[in-house]
Amino acid sequence: IWTKVADQTRYQFFLYNAEGAIVFKKLITSPVCGTTTCSFTPSPALALTNGNYKWKIQSYNGLWGAYSVLKSFNLVDPPEPIAPRGTIWNSNPTFSWTNINGATKYQLAIQTSAGANVRWVEVSSSACVSNTCIYKPSPVLNLAQGTYKWKVRAFNGYYGLFSAYMSFTKK
Repeated sequence: IWTKVADQTRYQFFLYNAEGAIVFKKLITSPVCGTTTCSFTPSPALALTNGNYKWKIQSYNGLWGAYSVLKSFNLVDPPEPIAPRGTIWNSNPTFSWTNINGATKYQLAIQTSAGANVRWVEVSSSACVSNTCIYKPSPVLNLAQGTYKWKVRAFNGYYGLFSAYMSFTKK
């Protein structure tokens, strides 16, 4: 996502790895633009590995404009849910997932199997010890019998991707 430049018809996008090598370069002739911003999503998706990246954009309308400043981001895999899973009897289960190095907080989404939100919560990285993070819901969830699913994502300067859902059934 970048700031729209008035009357520009094309954009040139550059993505660099931590060593400064171009990983992806694309002439974007039809970006998705609103009134103030434009966006582009590569298709097929880029197969990037964990690491530091930088990107810049340049606009065109008869002449190429100046490059934007380089924007940095750090790609990390999402955390992996550990528990709860399978069948549980506790109406207020403790949630645990893998710690992501450098993450300062996490966002946890707990939903019914149909996708209705039960709770969305931010959890500080202070809930993590070594390789595991733990969240005991407060106020308590008081889950009724049924099937639920949950996912988690890490904040490392920005929110990364959510993990895959993990399901559990409250008996």
